[in-house]
Amino acid sequence: MRLFRTVPVAALLFLLLSARAHAQPAAETPAVACPSCSFEGTRAFADQLFADGDYFRAIGEYKRLAWFAKTPTEQSYPVLRVGQSLLKAGRPAEAAGWLRESGSTLGDETGRARARWLEARAWYEAGRLDDARMASTALAGDAVLGSAARRMGALVAVAEDDAGEALRLAGDDPVAVSGGFPLLLEERVPPRAPSPVVAGLLAAVVPGSGHLYAGSPGDAVYTFLLNAAFFGGTWYLASRGSTGGAIAVGSIGALFYGGNIYGSVNAAKRAEERWRTETVERADRALFPRSIGASFDVPLPW
Repeated sequence: MRLFRTVPVAALLFLLLSARAHAQPAAETPAVACPSCSFEGTRAFADQLFADGDYFRAIGEYKRLAWFAKTPTEQSYPVLRVGQSLLKAGRPAEAAGWLRESGSTLGDETGRARARWLEARAWYEAGRLDDARMASTALAGDAVLGSAARRMGALVAVAEDDAGEALRLAGDDPVAVSGGFPLLLEERVPPRAPSPVVAGLLAAVVPGSGHLYAGSPGDAVYTFLLNAAFFGGTWYLASRGSTGGAIAVGSIGALFYGGNIYGSVNAAKRAEERWRTETVERADRALFPRSIGASFDVPLPW
């Protein structure tokens, strides 16, 4: 019985001594650096997301970056970057709304001006030309961004087919002149795009000629042969005394003849739209070279 009482006690003492012998002093846990817990760290991380094309995550990081901003200049950076990220993500209207609301609260005057200019660009990208004109006009007298604002107004004028206003705003601007903007307007105004009215008249006289005028030679040949076949078939049946057959074929041919006129007008409208789009894109490149603000991949004036 004494043996059974002694063994557990001895085992317990052995375990306690073993645990004490193998116990190691607890090492102090070194402080782990948090790169994204500072302004510069968060900024670097957000910029990397932007560069990788992960714009929506970048937006979240830039908004978080605003919490670390201690000066008005630091506060401007994330606000502008959120606007640029929204632009790159294909949400220009949302970008313009953000810049209008948040940009107006910036304590940095330069930051407010930049937000206003980027707002104008965002409204332009969204197709809201009146808002783009208002935003750019508000900056026309700015010492730093006045030139860029006037060029933005000129681009809006080109989109509205107002070449005179475009030249008034940016005809003698050094950047616009070096980009060939005045020469572009002289070359493409008045528009040399096909006229839908002329295309329709030509198609009415000679089926297919309207398509040829609008720059669609393949459609022109097809339309001409098809209408010629119906016209020839109608004449042939009529000359053979088959009045009913001639009326039937002629009625179907009349539908294709009308379709020839309608198609020619639409072809000319599409060609005219392509012409205008190309003109606006060339004006954009002339007024805002992509080398300016290339790091943001949008035409910025700084």
